[in-house]
Amino acid sequence: MSTESHAIRVMRSETAARENLGAHSTMGGTAVIAANGFWLWWTLALIVWVAIAFWPARVAGRKGHSFFLYFLFSLVFFPAALIVAYLVPDRSAPALR
Repeated sequence: MSTESHAIRVMRSETAARENLGAHSTMGGTAVIAANGFWLWWTLALIVWVAIAFWPARVAGRKGHSFFLYFLFSLVFFPAALIVAYLVPDRSAPALR
């Protein structure tokens, strides 16, 4: 049995493996990259989600309905909000006699 500790043997084997392969150790960096990728994609998805929610709100706002309420509606139920925004009557147009 060797008197070397386990940590020293692991460090020596990693150093030897890097020298043999000519590669860099990525043991700590992989988790950081995965975490950054996770936050990056979720942030982009959130930005796209909020940006798309403006579509039904803008349509309803042009028809004289509440922009803010349709924006909240489209954040939760986008397909339904889009359909409703296009189907609601135009409040800003003059009434036909």
